[in-house]
Amino acid sequence: MALAVAAVRDGSMKCRKAAFTYGIPRNTIAGRIHGAQERHEAHAHERRLTKTQEEDLAKWIIDLDSRHQPPSSQRCRAMALEIQKQSGIPVSLGRDWLYQFLERHPQCTTLVGNPHEAIRVNEATEHNVRTWFDFFVTHRDKYQVEDVNIHNMDEHGLCIGKINPRKVVGAAKDQWGQLRKRTKMRNSQTREWVSIVECISAGQTSIQPLIIFKGVNVNINWAPDDPPPYKYAADPSAWINDKLALAWLNEIFEPQTRPRGSQYRILLFDQHTTHLSNEFQATCKKKNIITLPLPSHTSDVLQPLDLVMFSPIKGSYKDRLYELCQLNDSDDTKKKDFCHL
Repeated sequence: MALAVAAVRDGSMKCRKAAFTYGIPRNTIAGRIHGAQERHEAHAHERRLTKTQEEDLAKWIIDLDSRHQPPSSQRCRAMALEIQKQSGIPVSLGRDWLYQFLERHPQCTTLVGNPHEAIRVNEATEHNVRTWFDFFVTHRDKYQVEDVNIHNMDEHGLCIGKINPRKVVGAAKDQWGQLRKRTKMRNSQTREWVSIVECISAGQTSIQPLIIFKGVNVNINWAPDDPPPYKYAADPSAWINDKLALAWLNEIFEPQTRPRGSQYRILLFDQHTTHLSNEFQATCKKKNIITLPLPSHTSDVLQPLDLVMFSPIKGSYKDRLYELCQLNDSDDTKKKDFCHL
C-alpha cells in the first residue's frame, strides 16, 4: 500500500496502473491519497486502551518474560483492567480483547510455558555460562587437547515398561454418542527403572554404554540370546554409585578412549557426587584425564547428552515398546525385553 501511494504521489504511476501493479483496489489507493486512514487507525478511538497504554502493557509483558515470569492471559487481562481503573476509564474488556491486542502488537504472542526449577533459571545465566566456557577453553589450550580427546558422560534413567501418550486411531464417539478426544491404551504394569551411562566425544566417537539394572548381581537370563555389545551392572537402586562410577572409569572409559603417548583427555560431566569422589578424581589425575564439571544446575542447557542424545533414544525406545505391547497384549516388560528393544 505504501509503495502504491508513493508511486501515485510522485507521478511515476497513474492510480489505475498502481492498482494493477500492486494488486490493490483502485478506490482504496484513491481514498488513502485523499486522507483515509487504515482500519486499525480509524477505529483507534474505540479501543479500550490508548495506543500508549497498550505499548506500555506490551513492554510489561516482554519484561516479565525476560525474567522468566511470563504472565498468563488472565493476568494480562487483569493488568489491562487495572490500567483502565487507574486512568478513570470505564472498566470493561471484550471477550476477544487479548487476541486483538496480540494482533496489534506482534512482538508479543502466546507461548507454552516450560516450567523449570527456579534455581536452574537463576544459575543458567549468560555470565555463568561464559565464565565456564572461558574456563574450559583455558584448560583445552593449556594442555593442547584435541577434539577427539574431549569427552562428555552422563547418566539417564528410563522406566522400562511405560509408554508415552501418542496419537492413535479409534472410534469418533463414545457409547453415549459424545465426541471423544482421548482413549485408553493398555500398557505394561512394569515400573522398574534402568540407568544408562553414555559417553561421546567432540570427535564424533563414542564408547560402550553401561546399563545398570535394578538388582544385586547381573543375571545372565536378563540378556537376550544375542545381547547387544554393552556393559552391564546391577545395583539395588538402579542408579550409579561411587563403586560403579569408578568401575566405569577403569573398565570402560579409560581403555576405550586411551590416546597415544601422554596426551591429555578432558571429561565433562555434571556435578553428581559419584563423579566428584576422591578416588574417582585421583584416578583421573593419574591417567592424565582433566575433569571439568559443568556449573551446578545448568545441565538442562549445557549437558550435550541431555540436549542431543537421550531425548531421541528415549523416544525411539518408547516407540518400540508400544509396538511390543501391541504384540504381547501388554504383558509385563522384562529386562530381556529392554535389551532386545
